[in-house]
Amino acid sequence: MKKIFPVILRLYSMLRKVHHICGTYCEGLRLRVRHGARAHRTFTVWNRALWRLTPLMVLALASCGQPSGGGQPPQPPVTGAPLPYAEREQAVTTVIAKIDELYGGRLDGRSVAELQQLADFMVSLPEFEAAGVADDHTVWGRFTDGRLYLVVDNRETNTMTGTGTNTAADPAALEPYAPARPALRPLQAGELELPKVRRALVMNALGTAFVSPSARIRGWLADAGYQASSPTPTVDLLKSVSGVGVFYLDAHGGEGQGRDGKTRYGIWTATPVSAAGELKYDDDLKTLRLVWMTALEDTLPDGTDTFETHYAFTGDFVSTYMSFSEHSLVFINACSSYTGAGMQSGFLAAGASVYAGWTKPVSDGAANLAANYFFDRALGSNRYLPETAAQRPFDYLAVWNEMKRKEYEVDYKGNPPTHEDPETRLVFVELQPAFALLAPSIERLAVDEIAGKLTLSGMFGAQSQADAKVSVDGLPLDVLSWSATEVVAKLPPGQDAGPVEVEVGRRRSNAVPLTRWQLRITYDAEMHLTDFLLFDSWDSRTTVTCTLTVRADVHPYRTAPGTSPTLPKNIPVHATQDSSCTWTETLSASSFDGACTVTVNDSGTIPWFDPSKTPPGLPGESSSDWFIFSATLDTETLTWNDVDLQFDAQATEHWDCFGEVSTETASIAVDELTLFTPLILEMDSNFVVIGDSLIDDSFVGGTITLSWEDAPPAFPPEENVTCASLACP
Repeated sequence: MKKIFPVILRLYSMLRKVHHICGTYCEGLRLRVRHGARAHRTFTVWNRALWRLTPLMVLALASCGQPSGGGQPPQPPVTGAPLPYAEREQAVTTVIAKIDELYGGRLDGRSVAELQQLADFMVSLPEFEAAGVADDHTVWGRFTDGRLYLVVDNRETNTMTGTGTNTAADPAALEPYAPARPALRPLQAGELELPKVRRALVMNALGTAFVSPSARIRGWLADAGYQASSPTPTVDLLKSVSGVGVFYLDAHGGEGQGRDGKTRYGIWTATPVSAAGELKYDDDLKTLRLVWMTALEDTLPDGTDTFETHYAFTGDFVSTYMSFSEHSLVFINACSSYTGAGMQSGFLAAGASVYAGWTKPVSDGAANLAANYFFDRALGSNRYLPETAAQRPFDYLAVWNEMKRKEYEVDYKGNPPTHEDPETRLVFVELQPAFALLAPSIERLAVDEIAGKLTLSGMFGAQSQADAKVSVDGLPLDVLSWSATEVVAKLPPGQDAGPVEVEVGRRRSNAVPLTRWQLRITYDAEMHLTDFLLFDSWDSRTTVTCTLTVRADVHPYRTAPGTSPTLPKNIPVHATQDSSCTWTETLSASSFDGACTVTVNDSGTIPWFDPSKTPPGLPGESSSDWFIFSATLDTETLTWNDVDLQFDAQATEHWDCFGEVSTETASIAVDELTLFTPLILEMDSNFVVIGDSLIDDSFVGGTITLSWEDAPPAFPPEENVTCASLACP
């Protein structure tokens, strides 16, 4: 120190001469020598940039003659020879030691005044020309060669883990404080697109001191059909990002001011700074595409926190090296990632569609809760804080609205009752059209047995038909038409039932069960008459047994996430075209004088008839065999209402009158089962049609019985959601 002190005094003398020449404009050029335990040299912001004599004299003389109060034009971000790596590394080591001295090794939760102490210390070191505290509580320093260094105040680790299993972290604890918040507009049909490609990068750059949901989110994306991977987010890996549909990163974030007056926001990578890295990334460091960042990395078993310094990338890095597919989603789960300077514009230039980030520093628990909840609801995974019944996938705005309602997108840093100036919120912004969905979503199914069609309502992506599939129980259906909110497929008659799914570019929707029943209904009419018209005796029995296949969607559905499921009502159903009825008839009648006898011993099959068409005649008056069946199904009351079964069949009668033998055709007919209207079939809570019978013996000498067997459903809804559980009105 004694050897260097004369040099400092000489430099100070020269600066005074320059000050005298330049007048008050150079008022800011002065040198303070602060004595302390370590005798740190401290400069003003301007002087530190000119610590070496030659740059100082050039800049000082260039400033002469400028008007008093004038300003310098913006300087390039980085100029001159770079500071040697060893000096830069030593300066950072000194800063980290000061963090331990000032704050016991923990920066999170510190006030601006407390953080300013670190900035003041940083600016006292000869390796820095400027330092300060950013709005997001990042302590930043600018090295004497113009390169940026960030010390981030994030993420608080002493809050809820966001795993959904920690009772201390139960997000329901926030509910009493949640005020009503305005909902966002619903997306229009033309905006309902999925990422063009299914490649997803789900990465975590954080150390062991933090909890990351990345592994869980990667699994959910893979289950939904994405090519999801979790590579280590090194600088080199990030430079290679291309053609990605979903980009998720858990990281630190912070900002600082460059020499050109612009604020740069940096996102932490998994690449530690090194001498080799300085050479390899020299151009990126000069242009501030990369900056240095120090952050909490690991917590050792003894509770000791360790800090590391890594490279962090800026928005210019993104726009230079990265590219994203059409309709892509970028989710940066880092402090201040939404408001970070230049980051949104960087991802916009790289082709991203929707960007999600935090407005200010966020705690570990809130970051995990928000990310877990968003991806679970957007994918319809139903594994994180699951609802009853399971939810289908929803578009990102619908999920964000639900997060706003529950306040899962806000971090109050432990002070929920105030709610007036929240610390941070998760915000989604559309950079360019038209990402909306992470997965196709089926809301409801409608079966048209007459036309042989299955209509799917929901959200599917308007531009997706070329690589889309619809299947029932794994069997593909022919797609007849496709729009963003409705898909129509050809539905063959028969046994086609089971889970209905949509695939768009191998991304799978929720599975909606197409439930099937096989109803066995028997109509039995017996007549035993005497003295009937011309006949002394009449004994007949007609039996018609119908095996009817009926399909319908009876699963409870939601129109928005987090709402109570709706039980479908008034579902029109018809028998499938391969349903059929069989009949038998026996008849024996004789006249009073015995001159005439009539006998019938016949049977047959009655085919399905298109109920949209006019029958060939009224039952009993037509000359062909046919049947129709229809009903209205209500899952609130668990009933089949307005049951209508009509049939007609032609039986052959054998006549023998006065020795003359002949045959005639007569109809066996039932018209709407008028004897038993209104006919209602009941179900239990598992959608089993409960067997029963009805008897009408009001006819003299005759009895008509209508009976049906228990009909358990195939592919019923997995969850037993009834009015009893929903408190229906």
